[in-house]
Amino acid sequence: MIARVVEKKEVQKMLAALREAGLKVNKLNGGYEVKAYGIDKVEIVVFKAINGRGNYLVRMVDDLFD
Repeated sequence: MIARVVEKKEVQKMLAALREAGLKVNKLNGGYEVKAYGIDKVEIVVFKAINGRGNYLVRMVDDLFD
């Protein structure tokens, strides 16, 4: 997992790309969360963004947008 601070506009682009890939983006009180099924068919969080001061603290799986 990677964690970093990302600007709001960039997070919006990331969320759009995840939706375009067919993943469901869940809106939380303080941000967004995206879950997917792993190899063993267990649901895992692949992307989570927590709202900050004009930015988001984003945690995502390695190489999600590479």
